This record gives sequence, C-alpha cells and structure tokens, in this order.
Amino acid sequence: MKSFIPRQQSQRVKIIALLGSTSSELEKAGGYLGRHLTECFGGVFISQGQGFWSEDGNKEQQHYSPDSVMQEQSLRIELLVMPERKNNALELLQRAVRDANRQYQLDCHYLHVEVIEATAAHMVVADT
Repeated sequence: MKSFIPRQQSQRVKIIALLGSTSSELEKAGGYLGRHLTECFGGVFISQGQGFWSEDGNKEQQHYSPDSVMQEQSLRIELLVMPERKNNALELLQRAVRDANRQYQLDCHYLHVEVIEATAAHMVVADT
C-alpha cells in the first residue's frame, strides 16, 4: 500500500480543555457539551478519564505535596477550529462549560485549556 498525503490540508487551531469533577453528573454534562459545541462548530471530541491534580497545581513550584493530590473523573474536550474563530471558540467553550457546571452541579472551579496550531485534513479510508 502506497503512502497517501491528502491534497487538501488547512490550518486550524486545536483547543484542548480538561474539566475535572467529583460529580456523578459529569457524563451527562459531557453529552450536553458535545451537543452544544457540535451545533457551534460542526463537531467536537469528548473523552472521559481519570485526572490527578494537586491543590497547589496552579502555583509554579518545584514539588507538590503528595497529601494535596486529588483524583477525579475528567472530561477531555477537543475542538478543531479555523484560526479566525479561535477567540470565539474559547468564549463559547467557557460559556458552555459554565452553563454545564451550573446545570449539572459539577462544582468545578477551573477549566484547563491548551491552544495549539495544527494542520488538518480528511483521509479516505473506505474501499472505493
């Protein structure tokens, strides 16, 4: 099988957000966020896993006390948007997560966000 590089590639901004909560409603909140963000951007990837955080994690320190480590269910939210929509996407993401935080009583204080420049393309994988 020969290697194939898509002819049409485009610049994108990848936004990765991590939301941790001890609430049993986190999965429902993920469904809400998935539907809402897809309406705004055409698609979103959301996965659920375990997050580990230090209570002092927002402080730049050399060491974090093992007594301060918390474990909680976490959502990883991944959006891929056009560069000109980056600020709009960040604002809508923050608003949607705030709404979900209230609606599902997630008791979240922070949303960890990463913004990365990316190149995107679709590759045909179906037999034609």
